[in-house]
Amino acid sequence: AAQQGVFDCVQKKLIDFDTGRNECSATCFSDGNIARALDTHGWNLDASIQRLLKICKWRHAFKPDGLRIEDMEKAARSDSCYVSGFDRWGRPLIINRPQTQFEANEVHLQLLVFTFECALNNVIRPETGLELYEMCQDQVVLILDLENVKRMGLGPLKTLALALRDIF
Repeated sequence: AAQQGVFDCVQKKLIDFDTGRNECSATCFSDGNIARALDTHGWNLDASIQRLLKICKWRHAFKPDGLRIEDMEKAARSDSCYVSGFDRWGRPLIINRPQTQFEANEVHLQLLVFTFECALNNVIRPETGLELYEMCQDQVVLILDLENVKRMGLGPLKTLALALRDIF
């Protein structure tokens, strides 16, 4: 009951913030995002709200909702990021393998975000295990292929990890 009260309070504060601004889409303040932020920050109201506002600000600047398959087609041909089936709970397995320093840039990040968005927004669905899928639909499994990490250095991977931490 106390957690529901905190959840409702976060929703109200975010609605008050978003009123009339049109900066934040419904995606930013979805029930799933609110629940994840509260869980991540130990149900700390202020920290959760700050995280959600940061995600909203990023989404407004990066515009992941505007990414289209046509825009990602060239980057997707490199096989550096793709969905490779599902785990036993129905979560999409996203394989990410930046091959060179060049790929660990804005285009690669766009491709990774596009792949995450497709997986999280039910564009990709498992054929079986619908009950399990419904429980895990806001989760993905990210597998990093670090075969070429020595050649490319840790800089691009650190940038990628920080971006994913801040975004998702």
